Amino acid sequence: MSVHDGIGDTVSQLSDEELIAAVTDQIRRRERFSLVKDNLTVLLTMAPTLFDMTDDRLRRAASSAEAAAARAAIIRDAETAVLAHPMLTSAGVGRVLGWSAKSRSSASRLVGSGKVVALPVNGRNLFPDFQFDADRREVLPLVAEINHALDARGDPWGVASWWLSETGHVRDRRSPAELAVDGAHDDLLRAMVADMVDGD
Repeated sequence: MSVHDGIGDTVSQLSDEELIAAVTDQIRRRERFSLVKDNLTVLLTMAPTLFDMTDDRLRRAASSAEAAAARAAIIRDAETAVLAHPMLTSAGVGRVLGWSAKSRSSASRLVGSGKVVALPVNGRNLFPDFQFDADRREVLPLVAEINHALDARGDPWGVASWWLSETGHVRDRRSPAELAVDGAHDDLLRAMVADMVDGD
């Protein structure tokens, strides 16, 4: 065992206060440390507080990271649930609405007007297909109205999630999308949207 090992064992048995006092005393006795002794003494004295602050910051950072990870998981699960429903690409929207192949930008105009939900996925838009009436070659008028009221352009994932989740309504638990396609529930859907908008 070297001399340093013996000193290390002795130093490790000191309390924080005793260690700070011993190191501060040694710094004061050594001439070469005279230029930095005040700064070193202050840092040593503050060390326990700094460690506590660092520990607290690390705990808060870990807590924030866990909360962010939990939020990200919830969002990912919600997006996965939405994307499990039938979707159309811009070209698919064009076909359903009877546009020529050159009219893809028309889908962008629908998005810009807030009439349809367009979900950004991997650099392209996907459109929940319930929004379109293929027989009439149009966006369902009620869907366009509600999408505009709920700000589908500003919150496409939130609006899509609302459309595609069960209503929880006592009489009919189907999703708003199913109710809209059914076509006999316009008043109920408008009332649901009014409650949401008024509640904001």
